[in-house]
Amino acid sequence: MLKYLLYKGFVDIILIFNNIRAVDPSEIKEDLKTANKMATPIWNDQTIPFAERVDRCRKLVDPVLRKNNITDREGEVTGVPRGAVNQLNKIFRRYYVEPDKIMLIGQTTEEAYEVQDQYARQVGYYLRRLTNGKHLESRTVTCLRKVYGRNSVPLLTMPSVSALWKICQSSFYGKVTFLVSALCLACRIPY
Repeated sequence: MLKYLLYKGFVDIILIFNNIRAVDPSEIKEDLKTANKMATPIWNDQTIPFAERVDRCRKLVDPVLRKNNITDREGEVTGVPRGAVNQLNKIFRRYYVEPDKIMLIGQTTEEAYEVQDQYARQVGYYLRRLTNGKHLESRTVTCLRKVYGRNSVPLLTMPSVSALWKICQSSFYGKVTFLVSALCLACRIPY
């Protein structure tokens, strides 16, 4: 679990902090809002199996997320600006400092999505003020905002990495990981 969350965090840093032009933030926000609106009834329909809901929601939101794709364009990863680290740490603490809020990281519940969305908005507002800020904000929308069918994971900062470690050590995630592992193992047992 920790490896997955760290991997997702590294990918987000690479996608957000580069020098490639991105779609205008107002356009990408509107497109994501529309895609999420179409995905909401699917996501909330508990009669549809979870894996199918994830797949169907991704088909709706992936075209929006790909608008800021960097893999098919030349560019350079610039990394998190040194001067931004303290502010990003403060934003993380503002939204995830409480133990019950920390446990929302990696989840796909509505509460987790709402906290993630508020966190991502603050990160986007802050990054907009930096050099190349309009593009940073746009990519923050596609990487961090609420997207049905995707886990909620904040940017990797020292406080968030510490939080991820605590989460993965918790009994809740231990049980979840065990259940998933047990199911995967059961599928491999020959009958």
